Amino acid sequence: MSIAHEDGKWLADFPVDADIVMFGIWRVLDRVEKEGKDPRNPSRSVTYVTHKLMLEPKFRHQLICARA
Repeated sequence: MSIAHEDGKWLADFPVDADIVMFGIWRVLDRVEKEGKDPRNPSRSVTYVTHKLMLEPKFRHQLICARA
């Protein structure tokens, strides 16, 4: 997941490991599929799908720091 805003300093002020609440319209940038063994049943395989998402808020109040 990525967040972009014209004020990069404001985004950098969010503490590492903070819980962030975000409101907005997400854009899907890419989708990556990987296949691996099912950890519960090694004779089966599982497909993992990762979606790369981007949020570009127009207003700062679309993001809040819920817990640092």
